[in-house]
Amino acid sequence: MWQYSRGSDAESVVVVFDGHCNLCSATVSFLLQHDRTGLLRFTSFQQQAGIDSPPETVYVIAGDAVLQESEAALYLIQFLGPWWQPLRLFGLIPSVIRNPVYRWIARNRYRWFGRRSTCRLPEPHEIDRFI
Repeated sequence: MWQYSRGSDAESVVVVFDGHCNLCSATVSFLLQHDRTGLLRFTSFQQQAGIDSPPETVYVIAGDAVLQESEAALYLIQFLGPWWQPLRLFGLIPSVIRNPVYRWIARNRYRWFGRRSTCRLPEPHEIDRFI
């Protein structure tokens, strides 16, 4: 299981998300609101890669590590306030169980939550948090 260490406080963590996915965009808004460290930076997969096909996972780039699927989601919990820390207990569930659940949600996210026609753009007060 991934060691939940932020490393140096000077390090930024980059979250690469599906900018067309309503669930992903809502998650980015949630992380922006609750990131107590200010270390999280965001970019959409479509803007960075220029690819229109939907990505299958969120990517978190933390130092030399590139995390995806449930490991990425679990890693991001540490940046939230104390009320959200119990969610880290999901890390006790083996990834062979967590990741298929993650992939099932990812496959159905457009059907359940909808799809945006354009990528989520930062609000004026969020510009410095986007790459």
